[in-house]
Amino acid sequence: MQAVLSAAGCRYSTAALAAAPGATLVVSHDDPLIHTFHLRDAEGTSIQNLAVPPGSTLRWTLPQTGPVLVESDHFDWMRATIEIVDGGSWTVTDAEGRFAFPDAAAGPHAVTLSHPGWGREVREVVVPADGPAALYVDYP
Repeated sequence: MQAVLSAAGCRYSTAALAAAPGATLVVSHDDPLIHTFHLRDAEGTSIQNLAVPPGSTLRWTLPQTGPVLVESDHFDWMRATIEIVDGGSWTVTDAEGRFAFPDAAAGPHAVTLSHPGWGREVREVVVPADGPAALYVDYP
C-alpha cells in the first residue's frame, strides 16, 4: 500500500492522507527547486528529513503509528498530515469539509479529525439504526 504526496507550485496536492502502518510514502513534485521537508511525530519531533529534487520521486517507509506531520523547511504553508490507520475506515473531506461513511453500522463510532494547521481531535458519533448521523466541527 502507498500514500502518495505530490506537489506543484510549492503546494501539496492534499493536506491530509491516510495510510496503513508501514506503508510506503511516495513523494514527488515538478517544481524547479529541491524541496526539503521534515516528517514529525505528534509531539513535533523530527523522525526523518527528506530532500526531493525537481522531477524526482522519493519513497520512504512510514512508521507503525501516527500521525506523521509533513512540514516544508522553506514554506510555512506547505504542510500535510498522514494518519496511520490500522483497520477501520477512513476518508478525506471534500472542498467544503464534508465526508460520509455510507456503510457505517448502527452504534457508536470514534471519528478522528486531522488537519495540518488546526490539529487533531477525536469525536464520538452515534449512528442510529433508522437513519444517518451528523457530526459538525468548527475549526478556527
